[in-house]
Amino acid sequence: MGFRFGWFSTGRDETARQLLEVVVRQISKGFIPGEVGYVFCNRMRGEAVESDQFIEWVESLGIPLILLSSNDFEPSLRQKNRETWRIRYHQEVEKRVRDCPVDLVVLACLSSHAFILAVVADIFRTKGGEGLLNAAEQERPDWLISCGADPALYSEEIPKLQRVTEENRPTLIQESETFRKQVRGVRIGTLG
Repeated sequence: MGFRFGWFSTGRDETARQLLEVVVRQISKGFIPGEVGYVFCNRMRGEAVESDQFIEWVESLGIPLILLSSNDFEPSLRQKNRETWRIRYHQEVEKRVRDCPVDLVVLACLSSHAFILAVVADIFRTKGGEGLLNAAEQERPDWLISCGADPALYSEEIPKLQRVTEENRPTLIQESETFRKQVRGVRIGTLG
């Protein structure tokens, strides 16, 4: 069937459902040679109307669904020490998806431009998972150019692309939180 991948979403709005819908449709057409091995959602039923609709829709597709509410997970720790809470929450997520093998690697990408997603998708399409890992593991700051991306596509600093490991996870979390606050504003950026 091709590759298996996991899908992570809050299901917080119609766009979240539409994005997965496009992927599922492209899989059914044979354009994407793979299958969604599972969908992970960080909300439970009853937290929001949109996420409830997302959860029901995923279940109607027969895709395995893994739910773990980030709102209900150790709320007192979340208030006291958000970094420790985030580490524990991610550890629990890892436990829950561990028995659902997938073929893709999780990458962290910080960029103020959405074009990076198209570049990453194209690298995966043309060079496969190995090519994408090679791009993510380059020490060069001009990794996008070396992968064939047109420098005219971006005007600011080159987006950061890294493979997530136990060693770099705390740093990436901190950088991601800082970045989200800059791009979205402090109030929205702290939502996660």
